[in-house]
Amino acid sequence: AEEHKFVIIERKFKDKDGNKHYNDYKVIRHYGEGSVGKVVEVVNTNTNKHYAMKIVNKLLLKMRKEYIRVGKGKMGIKTAFDAVEKEINIIKNLDHENIITLHEILTDTENEKLYLILDNCEQGEIMKWKAENMEFIP
Repeated sequence: AEEHKFVIIERKFKDKDGNKHYNDYKVIRHYGEGSVGKVVEVVNTNTNKHYAMKIVNKLLLKMRKEYIRVGKGKMGIKTAFDAVEKEINIIKNLDHENIITLHEILTDTENEKLYLILDNCEQGEIMKWKAENMEFIP
C-alpha cells in the first residue's frame, strides 16, 4: 500500500456560487455530520472525479481524553485523535474492492482540521440504524 502524507491546504476559498474549495477539491453536497466533524461530497477540479471528504476537528478530538493503564501501576492518556490516527493507519493499508480507499489526507494548520479524501459511495449507506427496534435495516 502507498504511504500517505498529510498535504497542507494551500488554497481555501469560496467561489462565486458559494461553493467551498480546498486545494483541488470543490464541495458540492453535504452528506451529514457527527459530534466532531462532517462528511461532504467533493469533486476534484482537475480530474472531475467525485469523492467523499470526511472533515474532523483535531482540537475537539484531542480534548476527548480517556485514562488507560499502560503498565504495572502506571496510567496513560489516550485521546479520540489517537483513535482517528489508528483508523487512518489501518484504512490506508487496506486494498480490497469492498472497502473504501483513502486517497489523500489534507490538513489545515489554521483551524486544526483534517480532511480525509475517501471513495464516494454513491449508493449511500448500506444499512440504517433503527433506534426503536435497536437494529440495522437494509
